[in-house]
Amino acid sequence: MNALDGFLHALKTERNICIHLSLATLVLAYLMYVRAEIHHFVLAYFAIFLVISFELMNTALERLCDLVEPEHSQDVKNIKDISASAVLMNAIFALVLGYIIWITL
Repeated sequence: MNALDGFLHALKTERNICIHLSLATLVLAYLMYVRAEIHHFVLAYFAIFLVISFELMNTALERLCDLVEPEHSQDVKNIKDISASAVLMNAIFALVLGYIIWITL
């Protein structure tokens, strides 16, 4: 249950997780509305879970950095920026994959 506790805590405290889940819900609802084929759902779920997983890891890393180095540090800023860029790269991947799904419907 630790994983579920962690997810629920992130859901309560992290705005970006809520945003990702809201967008994921809209995407899946749209795919159901247009009666997309199963492979479209598989690709969408893959992208959704990838982005949310990276967002959770980014959140954990940011909190760890804040715990280890509470004062402002350029090194901590760089670590957080790199971690956030991993989320961004996955979000861009999800957008591209979403566009491919959309044009193939």
